[in-house]
Amino acid sequence: MKSDACHQEIANYVKQGALNIKMAPKTFQACKEDVQRYCSDEMPGNSRVHQCLLSNKEVISAACAEAEFEDLAIQSSDIRAHAMAMKVCKADMVKLCPDTSMQNGAMWKCLEDKKPKGMLSSSCEKVLFAQMKLKHSEFYLNPQLSQDCKADAEKLCPYELSAAHTKDFTSNGNLITCLVEHKDKVTDPSCKRGLLRKQVQRIQHVSLNPAAGVACEDDINNFCSESKGKGRGLVHKCLQEHYSQLSGECMKITHSNIAMASRDIRVNVNLERHCKEPYKLFCKDVEPGEGRVIKCLMKSLYSNEMPIQCRDALVNEMRTKAIHLDFNPGLKSACERDLVRLYDTKVCNTSELDSFMPRGAQITCLTDNLAAIKAEGCKSAVRSKLELQSQDLRAKPGFEHHCHADAQRLCSGVEFAAGKLNQCLRSHRNNITNPKCKRMMRKVHAIESQSASLNFRVKRACTNEKRVFCPEVLVGESRMLLCLLISKDKQGFGDQCRTVLEGTKASKSKLVAAAKNRTEGGVFNSGVQDLKSFFDSNRGIIEKHGGLVITGAVSFSAVLATLISYCLFRQRCAKTGYAVVVPRDLES
Repeated sequence: MKSDACHQEIANYVKQGALNIKMAPKTFQACKEDVQRYCSDEMPGNSRVHQCLLSNKEVISAACAEAEFEDLAIQSSDIRAHAMAMKVCKADMVKLCPDTSMQNGAMWKCLEDKKPKGMLSSSCEKVLFAQMKLKHSEFYLNPQLSQDCKADAEKLCPYELSAAHTKDFTSNGNLITCLVEHKDKVTDPSCKRGLLRKQVQRIQHVSLNPAAGVACEDDINNFCSESKGKGRGLVHKCLQEHYSQLSGECMKITHSNIAMASRDIRVNVNLERHCKEPYKLFCKDVEPGEGRVIKCLMKSLYSNEMPIQCRDALVNEMRTKAIHLDFNPGLKSACERDLVRLYDTKVCNTSELDSFMPRGAQITCLTDNLAAIKAEGCKSAVRSKLELQSQDLRAKPGFEHHCHADAQRLCSGVEFAAGKLNQCLRSHRNNITNPKCKRMMRKVHAIESQSASLNFRVKRACTNEKRVFCPEVLVGESRMLLCLLISKDKQGFGDQCRTVLEGTKASKSKLVAAAKNRTEGGVFNSGVQDLKSFFDSNRGIIEKHGGLVITGAVSFSAVLATLISYCLFRQRCAKTGYAVVVPRDLES
């Protein structure tokens, strides 16, 4: 182990060579011909020749590249070996990182952490960013990361590791990219933390990803020129907003970045910046990863306690999630098998995929066929998606493309928020002209007319009625909505809830028929005789609430099973029909 004094001596020696290549005999000898060929016009001193060689690193000789790499590795480990950094960053180091070690890249990391906060001098920031680009392009210019991730790299990315090990500037950041893409399989905790840093930095500055710097250059110039060089994830956000217009390779890289940001709020620069306090307020016990924190925040999207900056960031995230199933990590992992089955059995037809948003159509396949889904985890994830779509139609794939004109014409000035636009389009459903929009809204309203929990306005307006009139009713299979409809004329039932229920156009008889269609034959045969007795003893009650529709089908066990729930609702409602309604809590 070298002492700090020894490290200092080595750093001083390398620093002299960094300023003037002739002061680094080994490097000068290896690069002599390359200097004459590519950098003959550069005067030695002030690192000019080294910068010239680095700008030509793709074409310089292997011996020169290896010698330059060796010098840079020392500089990456000990900032004192970097002449320009010591010249322009010394004051920042003393002020911002006074107790940080100079070795093993620690001082570089400290300065990197200060950069997003705008705490560095402009000259230091410029030198630091150049160093960060080098570190993102070469695994072995990251002293701590290369130690922490060695075992995982050998297991997960052997080809990329072999290329990086040549240490001649030819790996192009591929090993770091590979490890980031397989981060869920990385076992070393320190390696995971290091890769998280790289993910965040690449979202903050798209150009730090060597592949993106090349593939997205034209797209950035075309769509995001005003965001260039400003950091803070602004270029990434701009590319995300122009996702469908990007060139092939840039779209692929942007897709990967969006997918990463959708899984972990720490990588999602926009949400991380604007939603720190809401995270503590609403989701303090939720562990980051697999989109859990973002899903949690979405549940409180229109809470009165949600700050407008975080809400806007969440809306932007919600619209992005409507583009592709990959941007919905929880939904994708929970529904993988069900989705395959739905397409294999032609429940969802690949020929009907939306040409504008083909991958978003997979989300629609799931939300349109909730009853056909078998896995409980998938059902839960799809229900969450449907709840979100009910409160904000922008969460529905293709809505903004197909319904924009109709929404502008029929509901100009109406907010998207809290189901308001949804309600407006429902009231004008016969005047919608776009066929795809009309079909889309018909499906949305059909779902909302069969479920209280999937209808945002019912869920919000009828909170107390559910507590008072339907306290023991389980959510699902239209049970809650049926209970509310039965109870809506009772004393103490709120006017707002009653109005919203009437707006759903739901009816008891249709809900019973729907329940019959969902029920598998033979499941309830063992209870037929008990149900018939129950029906006979409560015939007057049932007829009062539309039971005549059911009476004619009493011999069908599926309908009989529905009657059990129906009559139990009646009994429960009768017990609680005259309870005092507590003050309404619209946000509960």
